[in-house]
Amino acid sequence: MVVAEPKLDPAATRRLREFPHETPLMSCVVDPTGRWCFAGGRSRRIYVTDLDSGVTRSLEDHESWVVTATRWSSPGVPVRSPAAELAPPPPPQPRDVTQPVAGLGLPATDPAQESLVIT
Repeated sequence: MVVAEPKLDPAATRRLREFPHETPLMSCVVDPTGRWCFAGGRSRRIYVTDLDSGVTRSLEDHESWVVTATRWSSPGVPVRSPAAELAPPPPPQPRDVTQPVAGLGLPATDPAQESLVIT
């Protein structure tokens, strides 16, 4: 079954909300439900924003985190590092880590469902 791509009109986009951060962000992804936004960047933190309430939490678990890409992954689908043009700042070099959403303190999900990939 072939599904037609939705037609997008960039001129019709508008800013609904803004979430300021103290350092530049290099990536973000919204979860499939549209409720959570995960972002990361040069601060070596992962920001988890509840888009319903606007509350942002900052995860600071390790000094070597440099978040250059965030995306959703399905079980059994290998995840590769981003393209060379998205290379992170100097060492330590990032490695792909797949973390179930429940591990971030969010509502539990079935392990067979998608998980957040942080590179």
